[in-house]
Amino acid sequence: MINILYALNGVFHKGGTEAVVLNYYNNIDKEKFHIDFLVHGYENENFHNETHNYLKSKGSRIFYVTPRGKNFLKNKKEIKKVLKNNHFHIVHSHMDAAGSFFLKEAKKAAIKVRIAHSHNTENQINKGNVLKDKAYSIILNNARKSITNYGNVFLSCSKEAGDWLFGNKPYKVINNGIDISKYVYSESIRKEYREQLGISDKIVIGHVGRFCYQKNQELLINMFNELNKKNDKYFLIMIGEGETKEEIELKINDLGLNNKILIMNSETKINEVIQAFDIFVLPSRFEGLGIVAIEAQAADLTCLISDNVPNEVKITERIKFIPLTDSPEVWVREIINIENFYERKDKNNEIKLAGYDVKDVIKRVEKIYIEMLKKMDETVE
Repeated sequence: MINILYALNGVFHKGGTEAVVLNYYNNIDKEKFHIDFLVHGYENENFHNETHNYLKSKGSRIFYVTPRGKNFLKNKKEIKKVLKNNHFHIVHSHMDAAGSFFLKEAKKAAIKVRIAHSHNTENQINKGNVLKDKAYSIILNNARKSITNYGNVFLSCSKEAGDWLFGNKPYKVINNGIDISKYVYSESIRKEYREQLGISDKIVIGHVGRFCYQKNQELLINMFNELNKKNDKYFLIMIGEGETKEEIELKINDLGLNNKILIMNSETKINEVIQAFDIFVLPSRFEGLGIVAIEAQAADLTCLISDNVPNEVKITERIKFIPLTDSPEVWVREIINIENFYERKDKNNEIKLAGYDVKDVIKRVEKIYIEMLKKMDETVE
């Protein structure tokens, strides 16, 4: 059995990176690989978290460590303890630049296979206190520059994300695979959710993403506000959690849009709710890839995407990139011009041929794990 430790920046919110990791976990060969998790956060805050309980029920251990921002030295000490007291053949960091701190300790612990995986094209910073944000940005930029000193296998979800984190160091692009069958368009599920939500006669705009600076939901709300002034047939559904959620809820209330916008939590069955959408919007300031856009295309949705999202995300003909510098009115015009009554089709084959079927992706990941262990002369019992 090959023992692997996945390291994550925060707790389980079913965001983009977490979705990728869970797709790996659910599809990896459990006869050959065992995966545990190191998570920056507190266990007592996650007893009711669906992902936490699911992983525990499957036999995985979850090691919670103090977040770096709370106590850097304590974080370092706890990571050391986890690595020292357990035998891992491989550590796989899904923490972008911050993974440098984790991989440094893994190198000290003599773990031979140390994987750094890039899921983004910028550092994720909350954009709250200006001075703290600037200091944290400097720390993460230094970490980004040093990560190749501590990792020895480098993976990325896109070329842009790989170039950002690894520079000139060789890396492999691993597509963010999804379970295509879950997202294939279903007319019955669409009808069920639209009737249940009372929006059968609406044109539904959908958005899935963590509420944070990166995902740029304030632009989405400004755009929808302008759209609503022109026509009240539109309805917006947003799915996610995050540090700016309360701020966005206040903005929605101030604009008097409470009966026009529904925010659903991250425990929502995204693959089902997405069937009720007519248009998918992703106005991100930056993305490593944007796995939710792959999922939306699998459901044959028309997608309006920020031009800061990598071009690799485009698989079907129903995706259009809009410059982030454009005003909300430009997004409004694009939405109004969309033909909403096309027949949605099964895009399973297109997504698979583009290399985003998780069943194919995980075979490649497994091969990398095994080949790197052999290369590093690691003995696995």
